[in-house]
Amino acid sequence: MSNYLQSLRGPRGGMIFFRKDPVLGVDLESAINNAVFPGLQGGPHHHTIGGLAVCLKHAQSSEFKVYQNKVIANCRALAIQLVELGYKLVSGGSDNHLVLVDLRPLGIKREWRKFLTWPQSLSTRTQYLVTRVL
Repeated sequence: MSNYLQSLRGPRGGMIFFRKDPVLGVDLESAINNAVFPGLQGGPHHHTIGGLAVCLKHAQSSEFKVYQNKVIANCRALAIQLVELGYKLVSGGSDNHLVLVDLRPLGIKREWRKFLTWPQSLSTRTQYLVTRVL
C-alpha cells in the first residue's frame, strides 16, 4: 500500500498492491475490491490516473532516489535535534520519512499541533497509538 501524495509527490490517493494468486486460500483481489469499492473509493478520475502515471515514472529516476535519500537524511536530523531538545520520540528515532513525537508530556492538545508546526512548513497529523499496560 502506498500513499502517493506524501511519498511519491503525486496527486491525492493511494495504491494497493497484491498478488493475483490466492494466499493461504484467500482470494486477495476479491477481498480488497469488496472492502474498498464502493464504500471507500469512488470512480476513477482521469486526471488523477494521469498524475499517478507521471509520479510513478518520476519515481524510477535517479533524481527521485537522490530526493528520497535527502528526505530520510533530513528526517533523521530532525529526530536527533528533537531528542537533543528534550522531546520524546515514540520510536527513539527515524529510519524513514516519519518522526512520531509524543506530545502528551508537554500537555499540548492535538488542536494546537498545526499552529505549532505551520511556520516550519511541517506536515502533521494525529496518530493514536494503542498501548498495552503489562
